[in-house]
Amino acid sequence: MAFDALTGFTDVISTKDFNNQMATSIIIVKEWALKNDKLVSNILKGSYIGSNQVKQYDSWAVKASEAVAATYNFKDAKYWYDLFKGQTGTKSGLEYHVGGSKVFNYADAMQYYGVNDGTNRYKSVYEQVSKYLLELNPSDFNNTCKSGVVPYEDAVNLYFLKNINDINSGKVEKADYSSDKTEVMANGEWNINFSTGSSSIEESSNKDLESIYNLLVQAENTKIKVIGHTDNTGNSNTNLVLSKGRAKSVVEFLKEKGIDSKRFQVIDGLGDTQPIADNTTSSGKAKNRRVQVTFLK
Repeated sequence: MAFDALTGFTDVISTKDFNNQMATSIIIVKEWALKNDKLVSNILKGSYIGSNQVKQYDSWAVKASEAVAATYNFKDAKYWYDLFKGQTGTKSGLEYHVGGSKVFNYADAMQYYGVNDGTNRYKSVYEQVSKYLLELNPSDFNNTCKSGVVPYEDAVNLYFLKNINDINSGKVEKADYSSDKTEVMANGEWNINFSTGSSSIEESSNKDLESIYNLLVQAENTKIKVIGHTDNTGNSNTNLVLSKGRAKSVVEFLKEKGIDSKRFQVIDGLGDTQPIADNTTSSGKAKNRRVQVTFLK
Protein backbone atom coordinates (compact mmCIF):
# COMPACT_ATOMS: atom_id res chain seq x y z
CA MET A 1 0.00 0.00 0.00
CA ALA A 2 2.84 2.37 0.84
CA PHE A 3 4.58 1.52 -2.42
CA ASP A 4 1.43 2.23 -4.43
CA ALA A 5 1.18 5.67 -2.82
CA LEU A 6 4.78 6.65 -3.50
CA THR A 7 5.92 8.63 -6.52
CA GLY A 8 9.65 8.82 -5.76
CA PHE A 9 11.47 5.76 -4.37
CA THR A 10 14.68 3.78 -4.41
CA ASP A 11 14.88 0.03 -4.93
CA VAL A 12 17.24 -0.94 -2.12
CA ILE A 13 17.19 -4.68 -1.34
CA SER A 14 14.24 -7.05 -1.33
CA THR A 15 13.53 -9.81 1.16
CA LYS A 16 13.97 -12.18 -1.75
CA ASP A 17 17.68 -11.31 -1.72
CA PHE A 18 17.97 -11.75 2.05
CA ASN A 19 15.97 -14.94 1.78
CA ASN A 20 16.42 -16.09 5.38
CA GLN A 21 15.68 -12.77 7.03
CA MET A 22 11.91 -12.90 7.54
CA ALA A 23 10.97 -16.13 9.24
CA THR A 24 7.41 -17.20 10.01
CA SER A 25 7.35 -18.24 13.65
CA ILE A 26 4.58 -18.89 16.15
CA ILE A 27 4.60 -16.58 19.19
CA ILE A 28 2.77 -18.48 21.92
CA VAL A 29 2.35 -18.63 25.71
CA LYS A 30 4.95 -21.13 26.91
CA GLU A 31 2.88 -22.67 29.72
CA TRP A 32 -0.10 -23.33 27.42
CA ALA A 33 2.10 -24.68 24.64
CA LEU A 34 3.80 -27.22 26.91
CA LYS A 35 0.44 -28.44 28.18
CA ASN A 36 -0.83 -28.78 24.60
CA ASP A 37 2.34 -29.88 22.87
CA LYS A 38 0.65 -32.34 20.49
CA LEU A 39 -1.78 -29.67 19.33
CA VAL A 40 1.02 -27.17 18.69
CA SER A 41 3.04 -29.76 16.75
CA ASN A 42 -0.04 -30.67 14.70
CA ILE A 43 -0.64 -27.00 13.82
CA LEU A 44 2.93 -26.87 12.51
CA LYS A 45 2.50 -30.22 10.77
CA GLY A 46 -0.63 -29.01 8.94
CA SER A 47 1.15 -25.85 7.76
CA TYR A 48 4.13 -27.85 6.42
CA ILE A 49 1.89 -30.33 4.60
CA GLY A 50 0.04 -27.45 2.93
CA SER A 51 3.26 -25.61 2.13
CA ASN A 52 4.75 -28.68 0.52
CA GLN A 53 1.72 -28.83 -1.78
CA VAL A 54 2.10 -25.11 -2.63
CA LYS A 55 5.74 -25.73 -3.58
CA GLN A 56 4.77 -28.57 -5.92
CA TYR A 57 1.49 -27.45 -7.46
CA ASP A 58 0.59 -23.99 -8.70
CA SER A 59 -3.11 -24.65 -8.11
CA TRP A 60 -2.37 -24.78 -4.39
CA ALA A 61 -0.66 -21.38 -4.59
CA VAL A 62 -3.79 -20.00 -6.28
CA LYS A 63 -6.00 -21.52 -3.58
CA ALA A 64 -3.77 -20.11 -0.84
CA SER A 65 -4.02 -16.66 -2.46
CA GLU A 66 -7.80 -16.94 -2.42
CA ALA A 67 -7.69 -17.83 1.28
CA VAL A 68 -5.49 -14.83 2.11
CA ALA A 69 -7.74 -12.43 0.21
CA ALA A 70 -10.79 -13.79 2.06
CA THR A 71 -9.05 -13.74 5.45
CA TYR A 72 -7.91 -10.12 5.23
CA ASN A 73 -10.81 -8.96 3.07
CA PHE A 74 -8.31 -6.98 1.02
CA LYS A 75 -7.75 -7.07 -2.75
CA ASP A 76 -8.31 -10.28 -4.69
CA ALA A 77 -6.54 -13.61 -5.12
CA LYS A 78 -4.52 -12.41 -8.14
CA TYR A 79 -3.10 -9.51 -6.10
CA TRP A 80 -1.81 -11.90 -3.41
CA TYR A 81 -0.64 -14.47 -5.94
CA ASP A 82 1.43 -11.85 -7.74
CA LEU A 83 2.97 -10.68 -4.46
CA PHE A 84 3.75 -14.27 -3.55
CA LYS A 85 5.55 -14.85 -6.85
CA GLY A 86 7.24 -11.42 -6.83
CA GLN A 87 6.83 -8.60 -9.30
CA THR A 88 9.25 -6.63 -11.44
CA GLY A 89 8.21 -3.53 -13.30
CA THR A 90 8.97 0.12 -13.98
CA LYS A 91 7.63 3.09 -12.07
CA SER A 92 8.70 6.72 -12.51
CA GLY A 93 11.47 5.50 -14.80
CA LEU A 94 12.98 3.15 -12.21
CA GLU A 95 12.88 -0.64 -12.19
CA TYR A 96 11.36 -2.11 -9.03
CA HIS A 97 11.13 -5.48 -7.35
CA VAL A 98 8.26 -6.11 -4.92
CA GLY A 99 7.21 -9.24 -3.02
CA GLY A 100 8.45 -12.76 -3.50
CA SER A 101 7.95 -15.31 -0.72
CA LYS A 102 9.69 -18.51 0.26
CA VAL A 103 7.46 -21.45 1.24
CA PHE A 104 8.69 -23.86 3.92
CA ASN A 105 7.94 -27.54 3.94
CA TYR A 106 9.11 -29.65 6.88
CA ALA A 107 12.55 -30.31 5.38
CA ASP A 108 13.06 -26.57 4.82
CA ALA A 109 12.10 -25.81 8.42
CA MET A 110 14.46 -28.41 9.82
CA GLN A 111 17.26 -26.87 7.75
CA TYR A 112 16.29 -23.28 8.60
CA TYR A 113 16.58 -23.91 12.32
CA GLY A 114 19.83 -25.83 11.87
CA VAL A 115 18.42 -29.18 12.99
CA ASN A 116 19.72 -31.12 9.99
CA ASP A 117 22.82 -29.18 8.95
CA GLY A 118 24.03 -27.28 12.05
CA THR A 119 23.51 -23.76 10.64
CA ASN A 120 20.73 -22.10 12.62
CA ARG A 121 19.54 -19.42 10.23
CA TYR A 122 16.84 -18.09 12.51
CA LYS A 123 19.33 -17.65 15.36
CA SER A 124 21.44 -15.43 13.07
CA VAL A 125 18.39 -13.31 12.26
CA TYR A 126 17.33 -13.14 15.91
CA GLU A 127 20.75 -12.06 17.15
CA GLN A 128 21.32 -9.55 14.34
CA VAL A 129 17.96 -7.83 14.84
CA SER A 130 18.54 -7.88 18.60
CA LYS A 131 21.79 -6.00 18.00
CA TYR A 132 19.94 -3.41 15.89
CA LEU A 133 17.39 -2.90 18.68
CA LEU A 134 20.07 -2.33 21.32
CA GLU A 135 22.48 -0.22 19.27
CA LEU A 136 20.09 1.81 17.10
CA ASN A 137 17.48 2.12 19.88
CA PRO A 138 14.37 2.62 17.68
CA SER A 139 11.37 4.15 19.49
CA ASP A 140 13.58 4.46 22.59
CA PHE A 141 13.68 0.66 22.86
CA ASN A 142 16.23 0.54 25.68
CA ASN A 143 14.04 2.65 27.96
CA THR A 144 10.64 1.28 26.97
CA CYS A 145 11.82 -2.36 27.20
CA LYS A 146 13.81 -2.40 30.45
CA SER A 147 14.38 -6.14 30.35
CA GLY A 148 16.20 -5.83 27.04
CA VAL A 149 16.22 -8.66 24.50
CA VAL A 150 15.47 -12.20 25.63
CA PRO A 151 18.40 -14.49 24.66
CA TYR A 152 17.68 -16.79 21.72
CA GLU A 153 18.00 -19.92 23.85
CA ASP A 154 15.27 -18.66 26.20
CA ALA A 155 12.97 -17.34 23.48
CA VAL A 156 12.91 -20.18 20.93
CA ASN A 157 11.82 -23.76 21.59
CA LEU A 158 12.33 -26.29 18.79
CA TYR A 159 10.74 -29.18 20.70
CA PHE A 160 7.41 -28.72 18.90
CA LEU A 161 9.13 -28.78 15.51
CA LYS A 162 11.13 -31.90 16.31
CA ASN A 163 8.03 -33.56 17.78
CA ILE A 164 6.28 -33.80 14.38
CA ASN A 165 5.76 -37.38 13.25
CA ASP A 166 4.52 -39.23 10.16
CA ILE A 167 5.01 -36.49 7.58
CA ASN A 168 6.35 -36.29 4.04
CA SER A 169 9.26 -33.91 4.66
CA GLY A 170 9.50 -32.82 1.02
CA LYS A 171 12.63 -31.66 -0.74
CA VAL A 172 14.80 -29.04 0.91
CA GLU A 173 15.89 -25.93 -1.02
CA LYS A 174 19.64 -25.58 -1.18
CA ALA A 175 21.71 -22.68 -2.47
CA ASP A 176 23.64 -23.22 -5.70
CA TYR A 177 27.20 -21.84 -5.76
CA SER A 178 28.34 -23.69 -8.87
CA SER A 179 28.59 -20.61 -11.11
CA ASP A 180 30.02 -17.10 -10.69
CA LYS A 181 27.71 -14.20 -9.93
CA THR A 182 28.27 -10.68 -11.22
CA GLU A 183 25.57 -8.33 -9.94
CA VAL A 184 26.46 -6.42 -6.76
CA MET A 185 23.61 -6.73 -4.28
CA ALA A 186 25.24 -5.04 -1.28
CA ASN A 187 28.65 -3.81 -0.24
CA GLY A 188 30.08 -3.09 3.20
CA GLU A 189 33.44 -1.98 4.58
CA TRP A 190 34.46 -3.23 8.03
CA ASN A 191 37.30 -1.93 10.19
CA ILE A 192 38.58 -5.28 11.40
CA ASN A 193 41.40 -4.89 13.94
CA PHE A 194 44.60 -6.83 13.29
CA SER A 195 47.83 -7.05 15.21
CA THR A 196 50.41 -4.56 13.90
CA GLY A 197 51.97 -5.80 10.67
CA SER A 198 50.07 -9.06 11.02
CA SER A 199 47.06 -10.84 9.55
CA SER A 200 45.99 -12.15 12.97
CA ILE A 201 42.53 -10.82 13.89
CA GLU A 202 42.25 -9.20 17.30
CA GLU A 203 39.52 -10.37 19.64
CA SER A 204 37.98 -6.87 19.69
CA SER A 205 36.70 -7.48 16.13
CA ASN A 206 34.71 -10.61 16.94
CA LYS A 207 31.40 -8.71 17.16
CA ASP A 208 31.90 -7.24 13.67
CA LEU A 209 32.83 -10.64 12.29
CA GLU A 210 29.71 -12.13 13.89
CA SER A 211 27.65 -9.43 12.14
CA ILE A 212 29.23 -10.32 8.79
CA TYR A 213 28.51 -13.99 9.44
CA ASN A 214 24.87 -13.28 10.34
CA LEU A 215 24.35 -11.25 7.16
CA LEU A 216 25.92 -14.00 5.05
CA VAL A 217 23.55 -16.54 6.58
CA GLN A 218 20.55 -14.29 5.92
CA ALA A 219 21.53 -13.75 2.27
CA GLU A 220 22.34 -17.41 1.74
CA ASN A 221 22.05 -17.44 -2.07
CA THR A 222 24.77 -14.83 -2.58
CA LYS A 223 28.40 -15.35 -3.42
CA ILE A 224 31.03 -13.21 -1.73
CA LYS A 225 33.99 -11.04 -2.65
CA VAL A 226 36.40 -10.21 0.19
CA ILE A 227 39.06 -7.54 -0.37
CA GLY A 228 41.62 -6.44 2.23
CA HIS A 229 43.07 -2.91 2.49
CA THR A 230 45.86 -1.33 4.56
CA ASP A 231 47.04 2.16 5.45
CA ASN A 232 50.28 3.47 3.90
CA THR A 233 52.60 2.50 6.76
CA GLY A 234 55.54 0.52 5.37
CA ASN A 235 56.21 -0.19 1.71
CA SER A 236 53.60 -0.95 -0.93
CA ASN A 237 54.76 -4.50 -1.67
CA THR A 238 54.57 -5.51 1.98
CA ASN A 239 51.15 -3.88 2.33
CA LEU A 240 49.85 -5.76 -0.69
CA VAL A 241 50.86 -9.12 0.81
CA LEU A 242 49.47 -8.03 4.20
CA SER A 243 46.09 -7.01 2.75
CA LYS A 244 45.70 -10.36 1.00
CA GLY A 245 46.56 -12.18 4.21
CA ARG A 246 44.01 -10.18 6.19
CA ALA A 247 41.28 -10.93 3.66
CA LYS A 248 42.13 -14.64 3.95
CA SER A 249 41.97 -14.42 7.76
CA VAL A 250 38.43 -13.05 7.60
CA VAL A 251 37.45 -15.79 5.15
CA GLU A 252 38.93 -18.49 7.40
CA PHE A 253 36.96 -17.14 10.36
CA LEU A 254 33.72 -17.31 8.36
CA LYS A 255 34.49 -20.78 7.02
CA GLU A 256 35.11 -22.05 10.55
CA LYS A 257 31.70 -20.65 11.50
CA GLY A 258 30.15 -22.78 8.76
CA ILE A 259 30.04 -20.55 5.65
CA ASP A 260 30.48 -22.76 2.57
CA SER A 261 33.90 -22.30 0.99
CA LYS A 262 32.27 -22.37 -2.47
CA ARG A 263 30.61 -19.00 -1.69
CA PHE A 264 33.88 -17.06 -1.76
CA GLN A 265 34.22 -16.04 -5.38
CA VAL A 266 37.07 -13.55 -4.88
CA ILE A 267 39.60 -13.31 -2.01
CA ASP A 268 42.18 -10.62 -2.63
CA GLY A 269 43.96 -7.57 -1.28
CA LEU A 270 44.74 -4.13 -2.72
CA GLY A 271 47.31 -2.99 -0.17
CA ASP A 272 47.37 0.78 0.33
CA THR A 273 46.20 1.68 -3.19
CA GLN A 274 42.60 2.65 -2.38
CA PRO A 275 42.51 4.81 0.79
CA ILE A 276 39.14 6.19 1.87
CA ALA A 277 40.57 8.59 4.47
CA ASP A 278 43.61 10.79 5.17
CA ASN A 279 46.69 8.64 5.78
CA THR A 280 48.43 11.50 7.61
CA THR A 281 46.20 11.09 10.69
CA SER A 282 45.82 8.14 13.05
CA SER A 283 42.03 8.16 12.65
CA GLY A 284 42.40 8.20 8.87
CA LYS A 285 44.85 5.30 8.94
CA ALA A 286 42.42 3.31 11.09
CA LYS A 287 39.66 3.81 8.51
CA ASN A 288 41.95 2.68 5.71
CA ARG A 289 42.78 -0.58 7.52
CA ARG A 290 39.61 -2.35 6.47
CA VAL A 291 38.10 -5.40 4.82
CA GLN A 292 35.53 -4.92 2.08
CA VAL A 293 32.79 -7.54 1.78
CA THR A 294 30.62 -7.53 -1.35
CA PHE A 295 27.47 -9.65 -1.82
CA LEU A 296 27.02 -10.88 -5.39
CA LYS A 297 23.79 -12.26 -6.87
